[in-house]
Amino acid sequence: GEAPPPPWSLLVGNVGDCAAVLCRGGAALPVSDAHKPARPDEAARIRRAGGWVTEDEDGISRVCGELSVARALGDADYKGMAGKDLDAMFFLFPEGHPREFSGDLIVGEPEFRSLALGPGDAFLLLACDGLWDVMDEQTAVEVARELLAEEEGKAAAAAG
Repeated sequence: GEAPPPPWSLLVGNVGDCAAVLCRGGAALPVSDAHKPARPDEAARIRRAGGWVTEDEDGISRVCGELSVARALGDADYKGMAGKDLDAMFFLFPEGHPREFSGDLIVGEPEFRSLALGPGDAFLLLACDGLWDVMDEQTAVEVARELLAEEEGKAAAAAG
């Protein structure tokens, strides 16, 4: 049979521009990937559906020049467009585009990852692109560790 699960485990599911990072022994361990249009697998899926991926001057990739996320629970304008008349749509179609889509440009399907937790695992950071676009994972973990140590010091002083 199968081995029993470890005493502590973490299951992370994500869809969209959020990503989770575990602090393991003081180091940042990414446990999920944000669904950015520039991700090769997401860009390929978008192109298969008839969409395209652009990149802004500031390096942000976008689905059809608009949306900066490749998966989302909302964004209904990017779903269910296969076979629809797109003449009234808001997209600025690239030259030569057939003006039709064969599938959803944005999907709501989450990705899951499970991992065993150990004594060196301190906390999980869960954030959206508002953080990850301006701070790398290790810096975010270091800032969080400093803030947690500060709060623990305050709590110890108040108790002591």
